[in-house]
Amino acid sequence: MRLSLALAPLLFAVAACSEKAASSGAPPAAAGKPAATLISDAETAEQAGDWKAVLACADGALGDAKATGEEKQAAWHLKISAEAHVNGNEAATNAVKKMAAGGELAPPSKLAALATDLVEADFAATAVEVVAAATAKYGGDAAVKEQLGRVAKMCEAKLRDSGDAGGLDKLKSLGYLGGD
Repeated sequence: MRLSLALAPLLFAVAACSEKAASSGAPPAAAGKPAATLISDAETAEQAGDWKAVLACADGALGDAKATGEEKQAAWHLKISAEAHVNGNEAATNAVKKMAAGGELAPPSKLAALATDLVEADFAATAVEVVAAATAKYGGDAAVKEQLGRVAKMCEAKLRDSGDAGGLDKLKSLGYLGGD
């Protein structure tokens, strides 16, 4: 009984975003929840492995006109991870490009963490796009380049294992392979 009561908040958050993910109605933001609440709900759903709910909540947070820059960065992190899990590398890569085009990139350490999470979940192609976006914005900083280089080595191993020549070429063009 105590276990089920302890899980009640988790199940409620997952259910709230899951209902929104399953419905064809208004996005979560239209339900009046602020971005901070939606991000919290998305993080709870992520812990439960409910990637569709994560995606619905992240989209809602991104749609909140009152969301702070930090909230938008957190929502993008969640959205990109969820897109990869729900819709694959191509959708997640498109989300990375949209995030970069909107200028809502997180600090380098958070982008490196996102790329690491993606590589570890076998979404190396999307991780390369995160590294590319981070390099474009922060690559002039030697410490950032070193940090991204560590992530790029993880990407390289996964890309080699999967035979992804295009991903390897992209890493090389960014200066992370071939002795650059």
